[in-house]
Amino acid sequence: MNGWIKLHRQILVDDFYKSLTSKQKTVIITLLLLANSSNKKILSKGEVIEIEAGEFVTSLVSLQAYCPDCSVGSIRNTLKKAEESGFIKITKSKNFTIIKIKNWDRYQQVESTVNVEKTVNSVDKKRTVDKNSQAYRLSKLLFALMKEHNQNVKEPNWNTWVSDMDKIIRIDKKQVSEIESVIRWCQGDSFWYKNILSPQKLRKQYDKLILQLPKPKVTTIKKVEGVGIPDGWLY
Repeated sequence: MNGWIKLHRQILVDDFYKSLTSKQKTVIITLLLLANSSNKKILSKGEVIEIEAGEFVTSLVSLQAYCPDCSVGSIRNTLKKAEESGFIKITKSKNFTIIKIKNWDRYQQVESTVNVEKTVNSVDKKRTVDKNSQAYRLSKLLFALMKEHNQNVKEPNWNTWVSDMDKIIRIDKKQVSEIESVIRWCQGDSFWYKNILSPQKLRKQYDKLILQLPKPKVTTIKKVEGVGIPDGWLY
């Protein structure tokens, strides 16, 4: 475990934080320190779990190891209070518990959040989308197919969409023809059309989608006795 996190001074005047006891504050700071800084996959009890930035897998016993002065009951009550206040989200399953720090991305970016947001907004306004690019064509295709399901879908930020679609092509090294096939299939699937609503979501779920993409049928040509097969045919 390494690295650092940001702790904004605003926490000192936050109503939720001010309502906590000293031990409960220790638990809250510990949650922030345990959260993953980036998306990753981990193995827990034989199960591969996808963990996003701001999340981590834990248990009450594990948390107490980091907060030895706090009882399990105190930690449980702190987590309940933190979830009710909207500070965290807790997801439980049979084998593990995931705690997610809400608004993690907002406060834990490496650069100044305010300055970055201003810069991005300024660049987005000035940037011109290359309407001849494959990324733009694929983005328009995704939006058109989404609109077939929902005529009221809002016009997206094309700069963001094209940028995310370009990452699938340029960084992830996916073929344009394959991306188009995945887009058309997922927008025709009863489950995925509700979940793939942007190139960002498409990129995140791409590996799952490609595994579910129907494979093209292969036609086998049988050799019939007495009938010649032209050169170059496979049978």
